[in-house]
Amino acid sequence: MKFKLFLYRKRLKQKILNIKLIACDVDGVLTNGKIGYGNEVSGLKLFNVKDGLAVKILQSNEINLALISGGDSIATKRRAKSLMINECHTNIINKYKTLEEIQNRLNIPPESTLYIGDDINDLEVLPKVSLFAVPNDCNYQLKRKADIKLKAKGGEGVLREMCDIILFIKSKNFQESE
Repeated sequence: MKFKLFLYRKRLKQKILNIKLIACDVDGVLTNGKIGYGNEVSGLKLFNVKDGLAVKILQSNEINLALISGGDSIATKRRAKSLMINECHTNIINKYKTLEEIQNRLNIPPESTLYIGDDINDLEVLPKVSLFAVPNDCNYQLKRKADIKLKAKGGEGVLREMCDIILFIKSKNFQESE
């Protein structure tokens, strides 16, 4: 049993080292999935500042980011623009096709792609990714399919946690190769 776990961790580590693109859903991953409506504001979304820093760190480590959301939101587009995420796709019905187009445009294969999703409409991307990560509060069906189950809940630093995992593995790999 320990040997199987060792092999799994070794494969997982190697896959993480190959990541060049992180694509993720927005509502339920970068936000808590709640949308507020009021007299003056419609569709208010709250993003976690920790995820913003994670974007900068990942970009400085030459990892591309893409947002693929089934919802259509000005807030999502503004957040992507403020973080200089050029691949921001909203109101998407077919996430598989959108992810494939992004991969082709950036010349990044599925073997170098990680996706973070929280609900059943994210499952369609599985054939196009090497790794599939989920927040702690995702739909139960995704937990069964996930390669990486994060501790953070949606909107509470999910991308930052994934960023920290990647950086830790890259630093360990660097130390081992010295």
